[in-house]
Amino acid sequence: MVSAERAWGEVMAGLLRLNRIVEVLLGAGTIAILIGLYYRYAYSFLGKQWTAIIVLSLANLLLLAMVRVVRVFHERTTANYESELEAHRKQLHDITLDLQTEIQAEKARTTEWKDRAQAPDWLRDIADEEAKALDRFVLIVWAGIGKSELYERRDPYLEFQLRVENRSLYDPVLEDPIGSVSFEDRELSGERIWTERTLPTHGKEGVITLRQRLDRDDVVYIMSGSTESSFDFTRLEVRAKPLRSSTKAERLLLQHRPTNAALIEKYPKLNFELLVATITPYYDFEHLSELIEDSSLKGVFVNTKIRFTNPRLNAIKISAFKLNTAPDIQRVTLATQGDLYLKSNLMKGQRQLRGPLTPNLQDSVPLIAERGVPFEGWLQFYLPGVRREVLLGKKPSVIALDDSGEGHPLETTPLIWDDIQN
Repeated sequence: MVSAERAWGEVMAGLLRLNRIVEVLLGAGTIAILIGLYYRYAYSFLGKQWTAIIVLSLANLLLLAMVRVVRVFHERTTANYESELEAHRKQLHDITLDLQTEIQAEKARTTEWKDRAQAPDWLRDIADEEAKALDRFVLIVWAGIGKSELYERRDPYLEFQLRVENRSLYDPVLEDPIGSVSFEDRELSGERIWTERTLPTHGKEGVITLRQRLDRDDVVYIMSGSTESSFDFTRLEVRAKPLRSSTKAERLLLQHRPTNAALIEKYPKLNFELLVATITPYYDFEHLSELIEDSSLKGVFVNTKIRFTNPRLNAIKISAFKLNTAPDIQRVTLATQGDLYLKSNLMKGQRQLRGPLTPNLQDSVPLIAERGVPFEGWLQFYLPGVRREVLLGKKPSVIALDDSGEGHPLETTPLIWDDIQN
């Protein structure tokens, strides 16, 4: 930078000298022209003495003008040169400061590495052992459910938050997740990515976040589980290694099993209220003498009257109502459509109807349940070949099945016998 400034100054000085020479030559030429013109036209009138005086005066004025021009040019040139020179000096100063800062930083790094190199062998051995067994010093101490969007978007997801304690000498970094996450015995199908992967530095604690993509079947399976159902990370590999190290990444131990309770709380099931739950036999009598004979019993009707509302922000579209009689009877029965009656027997081929039950909720499906809107009505389930004693006093579950396949269960009160026989 200094040699460039010197060269620029020499160029400017040369140009100034050349300018002066040109100005002198122009001035001399001008004087010669004036003298020639004077002798040509004025000498014969003024005489030799006056001619000399006038020529000398003109020459003096010309020289004074030339000196003024040269001085002004010199001042301007000098000012421009000094301005540019000052700009170059400032730039050189800034570059020098930057270089000094980098040199100081490099000296600090060099000192740090020298100190490490001069550390006792036992200390280096400890550091090497920690690097090779990082999983014993970087610990995942908690795992839970974080952010989730199961119904708000077409590509649902949930996030797992993992709290990490770093008890090592290093500042570790995470590698991309390997393997899969399961819910109970179902392996979740979507990809897994870190949305927050910064591990805590030496001696600190922090939280990393893993996002698990889901499909609709995953959502239904998760939301159909009980609040004690849990996620399993057995097949997931969370690997970390020291920063700027060639050491092989170690798998961190992840034994925690968060449940879906937080998801059930965020996306609650339909709020049910059971109003009536009875069991009624169904007979097909050929003769009046068979009224007391069980051979005429063809099955039973389970009649329930329910009231429910949707507590979720989004509407729920109910596609069917079912009755699950497990474990007493391993059967799921679809609700009956059409007109419902408390009793509906056959007497010599003629249907004997008693007590209409209205409205029939099964006739309303698909039913759109907006948030907070109450629904009330009857559901009837016919179970052929079942004796009344099998379900009497039992508590089967009424299930509202939505269009995603998720079930919203209601456990009934113990079924009571409807003994009206007429």
